[in-house]
Amino acid sequence: MMAHIYAFGSVCRGEVTPESDIDLLAVTQGSDLRFNPDLYSVYSYARLAEIWREGSPFAWHLSLESRLLYSPNHSDYLLELGTPSTYTSANRDCQKFFELFRCSANALRAMTNSPVFELSTVFLAVRNFATCNLLLARDRDA
Repeated sequence: MMAHIYAFGSVCRGEVTPESDIDLLAVTQGSDLRFNPDLYSVYSYARLAEIWREGSPFAWHLSLESRLLYSPNHSDYLLELGTPSTYTSANRDCQKFFELFRCSANALRAMTNSPVFELSTVFLAVRNFATCNLLLARDRDA
């Protein structure tokens, strides 16, 4: 069964620390039991092509910093996809991330859930909000 394997994230940006994990992407034809979803982000070829067409922040993230680790036929699938489309969902996505931030902040104040979980959600919401705005600024300046 065909699969491409990529690394992405801090290890590819050269920002790895002893606390860093290594983000791995497995691109497969469909369900592939060789790749544990606890260890890999597993996407089908069709789904990655779709997020490239959507201009998703994850597509931009992968296109800018992923590194091919394995290819069954010496091809680079992500490189073949080309540049992701323009990101057009920023307003909707920023509203979604703001709502996540707000809910987690309220849960932290009320102490209704795990503080570690809520703080992690706050961090992810802020990081994703910043990513959306960075992509908007890049498109505006292009």
